[in-house]
Amino acid sequence: MTKIAAVILNYNNIDETVRCIEEFKAQKENLQLVVVDNNSIDESHQVLSKRKDIYYIQTYENLGYAKGNNVGIEYILKNMDVDLIIISNNDIHFANNSTLTIIKETIKKIPTNWGYLGTVIKDSNGHLAQYYPNKHTTFLERIVNSSLFGVPFRKFFFKKDTLEKGINNLIESEIVSGAFFILNPNAVKKIGAFDPYTFLYGEERILAKKYYNSGYKGYITRDVFVEHENSATTKRYPTISYVNSLKSEYYYFIKYKSFSKAKETSLVSIRLIDTLIRVIIGNLHKETFLKTLKMYLRIKKELK
Repeated sequence: MTKIAAVILNYNNIDETVRCIEEFKAQKENLQLVVVDNNSIDESHQVLSKRKDIYYIQTYENLGYAKGNNVGIEYILKNMDVDLIIISNNDIHFANNSTLTIIKETIKKIPTNWGYLGTVIKDSNGHLAQYYPNKHTTFLERIVNSSLFGVPFRKFFFKKDTLEKGINNLIESEIVSGAFFILNPNAVKKIGAFDPYTFLYGEERILAKKYYNSGYKGYITRDVFVEHENSATTKRYPTISYVNSLKSEYYYFIKYKSFSKAKETSLVSIRLIDTLIRVIIGNLHKETFLKTLKMYLRIKKELK
C-alpha cells in the first residue's frame, strides 16, 4: 500500500490553512499531515497546536518557503515510512476527493528515476497556470517573462506548446510549480530537498537543477488538476515578495548556472533599472528600490 505524507506551510493565514487541512482529510486516501508554522503572529499557534489529526511543528522564526518546508520534510524522513511526500501551499484546492488516489496510480506508471511530479494547475479564474512542460530557466526567459523590457517580446517568445498528451498523460517537465507537487523520498534522502539559502520564490528551478544533475527527472501528470489561489499569503507582502524573487533569481544564476562577471553585471543592471522604472510609474514603492539595491550588495558579499 502506498503511504503518503504531506507538508503544509502556514504563515499568518490560519483560515486558509485550516480549510486546506480539511480538504486533505476529505481525500479517499489515508495520509499523514505535517503542518509547519513559520512563527505566525495571528492565532495560528493556538489553533494548530490543539489539533490531534496533524503533526504540528512551530519554527519560532519565519524561515521562508525553502527552510520551512525542509523542516517538515526532514520530520517525515526521520519519523515516518512513506512512499510519497506532497508539498502543498495552503491556498490549494482539490477538484474532488480522488485527487490523491489518481496521483498514487500515476506513480505506478512513472519511470523509476523520477524525482518530483507536478500536476495541472489552474488559477482561481480557471486559467491554466501549469499544463505544458517547462525547461530549466534561462537568462533570456527571466528578462522577457518578468521585466518591463520584455513586455513587447512576450507574444513572440512564449509560443503555446503543441505537444499532445503523452502515454498515460504523463510528460517530462524539468521544472514544476512549487505550489503543489510530489517528491520522491528516495531522491530526497540522496540529494536533499530545497536549497536553504532561498527564502521565497525560485526554489523550483534550483530543485530542478540539483535533481537533474543527479540523474533524477521531473514530470507533470495531466490526469490531475488542482486550483491555486495565486499566492494568498505572499500577495499581502509585495515588497518582501519582489525583493526575494530577485534574490533567488540572482542566487540561481550565480551558483547553479555559473554566470560570468559580464552576465552578472547585465542581470543586476537590468533589474535595478526595471525596478526604478516601476517606482517612477507607481507600480512599486520607492522603498522597494532601496531594498533591492541593498539586497544585491549584501548577496554579492555573502556569495564571495
